Amino acid sequence: MSADLKVVSYFFDDEGGRELAAILSRVEGLSLTSTKVVSEEQLSTLGKEELPDVVFFELDGHAERHIQDLELLLKEHRGSVSVYVTYKEVALDLVRRMMRIGVMDIFPQPLQTQELMSAMAHAVSAKRERIKASQGAKGGVTAFIDAKGGVGSTTLAVNVAHVLAQKHKAEVLLIDFDLQFGDVAISLDLHPRSTVLDALRQPDRVDTVLLSALITKHDSGLDILPSPGNLTSLDELMADPVRKILQAAVQDYEFVILDLPRFFNAGVIEALKFSDPVMLVCQNSLETIRNAKVILDNLSLIGVSLSAVELINNRAMAKSSSVTIDKLKSTLGKERIHRVRNDYAAAVSAQDQGLPVASVDKKSDMAKDVLALAEYILHAHRGDNKKKQGFFARLFK
Repeated sequence: MSADLKVVSYFFDDEGGRELAAILSRVEGLSLTSTKVVSEEQLSTLGKEELPDVVFFELDGHAERHIQDLELLLKEHRGSVSVYVTYKEVALDLVRRMMRIGVMDIFPQPLQTQELMSAMAHAVSAKRERIKASQGAKGGVTAFIDAKGGVGSTTLAVNVAHVLAQKHKAEVLLIDFDLQFGDVAISLDLHPRSTVLDALRQPDRVDTVLLSALITKHDSGLDILPSPGNLTSLDELMADPVRKILQAAVQDYEFVILDLPRFFNAGVIEALKFSDPVMLVCQNSLETIRNAKVILDNLSLIGVSLSAVELINNRAMAKSSSVTIDKLKSTLGKERIHRVRNDYAAAVSAQDQGLPVASVDKKSDMAKDVLALAEYILHAHRGDNKKKQGFFARLFK
């Protein structure tokens, strides 16, 4: 199932179709096919091949056959296709009839840009949620992002991906979207010939074949799509190429781990929307907590669901911690926070050698907590982490 929302429109004149196309061209994640109504049989052919997600139909108020076809379409494909109607002049009783047969919404002409864009953006988001649900996608794409620069999201992304690939033998792709300062490759002592930039610059060619040609393999079985690690313009990180890379990645990999830069342009926002969970990495310091709160307060405004966001208290229990865990929870409004304990010696030694922490000291507190974090993501995705239910819970399930 493609993540793009497929929209088919039917208008009696070309002007209406052009007006709709101009509005919908501003909605990301949507593809439109415009058709001029020339016969009464057009609607009845829908569903014979690939069914669109949305049908946008201009109603002239007189074509009873078209109304019957819309009703039949909604009966046969309810839940799979949504119908929106637009009109220039139409009787009120006809509008009521449209609502009764299950038309999603009705837009008088001239079309109102903001109202229509909002409806289609909601439809795009709803389709993405359906795809996630059908794939059991929680944990399938996991993003790591710092609440404040240098708090350790890259280290956690690398080590979690390594555990999933080596210990659990999962198919894992680690993508470093930090174009300028990404150091995933350095963290694993790799010398890649290709980078994620090669995919970003040719979005029309992005598919599983291209990705397999660009990845760098680690001895653990982990696949890496590294950052170029230079002062590449951040404009290279655009929404459409990022979306196509992730759509291709989830076809070949059970787990896709993202290391994201700490800025919020269109590409990063697209990656965040695609991810569940989004691991926001914090520390017990006032500055980090303040930054985390700013991020949490604004994510929903850019279309990222707060229900997908989870917090990691990295370098927990360090002597320099100035804020208690209870204060961290209450300030950020999260009852549960993942803990990764501080182990400076093991972390630095691993970084200097280009090795995962578990390869340096598998008994360290940090290695144990990374293992627990990886297993949390594994179980969330595979759905086998349900606790044993008590007698009454099983009885009334």
